[in-house]
Amino acid sequence: MDWRRTRSLSAVVLTLQEVMELDEVEYYNDERSSP
Repeated sequence: MDWRRTRSLSAVVLTLQEVMELDEVEYYNDERSSP
């Protein structure tokens, strides 16, 4: 397996996880601010 491909793949996964966490936080804040 190409180590470069593995590294970029893990970077993509980490980025996706960060995006998902940000989405969850924004959704949580929206739910709290709405009556």
